Amino acid sequence: MITHKTATLTPFERLHTSLFWFRRVFSAERADQLLRTLEAAEVESCSFRSPCVVVIIGESFNKYHSSLYGYPLPTNPRLEERLRRGELFVFRDVISPANLTTSVLSNLFSPASLGSGQSWTDSPLFPALFKKAGYTTCHLDNQAAGSDYGYHDLGLKALFNARSTPFLFSVHNENRHPYDLELLGDYDRLASPRDTPELVVFHLLGQHVGYSDRYPKEEAYFTPGDIPRQDLTRQQRQVVADYDNATRYNDRVVDAILARFADRDAIAVYLSDHGEEVYDYRDFFCRSHGLPLTPEVCKYQFEIPFMIWMSDSYRRNRPDVAAQVAGSLDRPFSSDDLSHLLLDLAGIRCRWYDPTRSLVGELFDATRPRPLLMGFEPAGNYDTIIGRDRKQ
Repeated sequence: MITHKTATLTPFERLHTSLFWFRRVFSAERADQLLRTLEAAEVESCSFRSPCVVVIIGESFNKYHSSLYGYPLPTNPRLEERLRRGELFVFRDVISPANLTTSVLSNLFSPASLGSGQSWTDSPLFPALFKKAGYTTCHLDNQAAGSDYGYHDLGLKALFNARSTPFLFSVHNENRHPYDLELLGDYDRLASPRDTPELVVFHLLGQHVGYSDRYPKEEAYFTPGDIPRQDLTRQQRQVVADYDNATRYNDRVVDAILARFADRDAIAVYLSDHGEEVYDYRDFFCRSHGLPLTPEVCKYQFEIPFMIWMSDSYRRNRPDVAAQVAGSLDRPFSSDDLSHLLLDLAGIRCRWYDPTRSLVGELFDATRPRPLLMGFEPAGNYDTIIGRDRKQ
């Protein structure tokens, strides 16, 4: 648990926390179970209704620091322009199931849903299902790639390693980069022929602490003087400015990724793994890892930006999907169910697909509870904690 008001966990605390979850959740038995599940993956049919599917997973993105969600500083100018052009759709009520990256990704990649009594290892991760269906699957990761790794990569290495990767990805990058934009060079090198059905998964460093390390210095746009918070010290406003600069650079990265697919029949989903506090309501930044959860912690650490982009040709060729997406912007959703949305968009049918969990589907269940995890332990229901009753 973080106890210092304005600091993140110490390196020792981070290592201890990571080793704890690695040993508890990514045991040898769990790893073997995941491999057995991946080996048994089967697909009944695939219509390839979305021949090019792009998933962009951001990091530590506080939606309340996004101008797409009303933040007063221009942190998302490029994506705002795409919104004005009618090609970007911004969802307003999406949460993450956890505020720890490894916990999020294990649930996000697995069709197994929290609250169902299943383990995330009981279902094949969605890239394995896409690969089995006939998609070329490409993984571009700026956190887990490479042979060297630190405390925060242990769980990612358990998910994506020499044993599991052949079941999941046709191609993947080998090394990390100082800045996320450099992943595009990896994609250009690894990209499949344009007429091949393709799933591309980008995993960014995004706005992970330390914020000032997430963007090139020449990309700095905001200064402490731009932060309209007289209640903060100059040092605190510098932290906020660094975070907002990282957010604006992330805007450039996501925009550049979308530009790579502008002349393709492509649909892309962008979401963050979890949120982040940046002195929003208390003298604190980063994330806390202790119970109980409060409405404020849920708001800033668990609510996430979520958006869907469609190329011009995709919207023209699939007006039914565009209409479904446009009509779903206010639906309550947890990224725990992302797999079902992606399987739906691809037209993949298998026993692990549940149409009531697809955000844009006609059978979507808007009354389903949205459970939260602290680490990998149950931590309550989001809507109950914030005082909302969605039962109808």
